[in-house]
Amino acid sequence: MNKAIAILGLSLAATSANAADILAAGALYGSPTQATAVCFIYNSGSSAVTLTGPTIYNPDGFSVTSTLDTCHVTPKLGAGRICQVTVNAINQPYSCRAVVAPQKDAVRGMLEVRDANGTPLQNVQLR
Repeated sequence: MNKAIAILGLSLAATSANAADILAAGALYGSPTQATAVCFIYNSGSSAVTLTGPTIYNPDGFSVTSTLDTCHVTPKLGAGRICQVTVNAINQPYSCRAVVAPQKDAVRGMLEVRDANGTPLQNVQLR
């Protein structure tokens, strides 16, 4: 019995040690003139974090192919570093989702839609 409790305790500890948090925002719509959607991630912490994503999605929940992606160059986002994923945007709302490990305490993000001149039309924080 004690052995079973010890194994359960170790497995729960391993699960929490490998925990990850989700940062997400959307749906965000700028105007019929929107041309790009950009998802930024910033690590304000003192150590690197592992990112899965960020990924920008259309209203149907499908990922949109990126035109620029600095987040997937390495699996980790270093302390004080920023990365971004950019997609071509048409006249519809977009969302962004990233998984951060081990946790998102020191990580921030923003989804922004811009017109053809790069002028921001709308933005929202990832939470």
